[in-house]
Amino acid sequence: MGETLPFFIVLAASVLVSLLMRSLHVPWVIALILGAVAIGLFCLHLVETDPTLNFLGDIGLVFLLFMAGLESSLATMRQQKTKIFGLSLINGLVPALIGFGLAAALGIEIQAAAVIGIIFMSSSVA
Repeated sequence: MGETLPFFIVLAASVLVSLLMRSLHVPWVIALILGAVAIGLFCLHLVETDPTLNFLGDIGLVFLLFMAGLESSLATMRQQKTKIFGLSLINGLVPALIGFGLAAALGIEIQAAAVIGIIFMSSSVA
């Protein structure tokens, strides 16, 4: 029972927090994340992470990305393709130019500055 207790604590917390947050009109995914933070290492320390819970967390992440993909509307994306393209271009170029500019201002070689610009671009969040 000792190995399954953390699983049942996580399961109970997800159900209870989801029901509580539904009455507050908080999205389901946010409720699950808040429940995990509440019972985990950041608040109540009810469960410690182990390989089983890490595996379940990875499955939850895949499920979250799957649900986000299901909510994406390709028809809307096709209608807004010029706006999406412009935003994506700005989201890529601005961090790349800032990274390149900072590296060049610090006297780093051009090739290394370009790599730093690419790193800035790839790690930027819209």
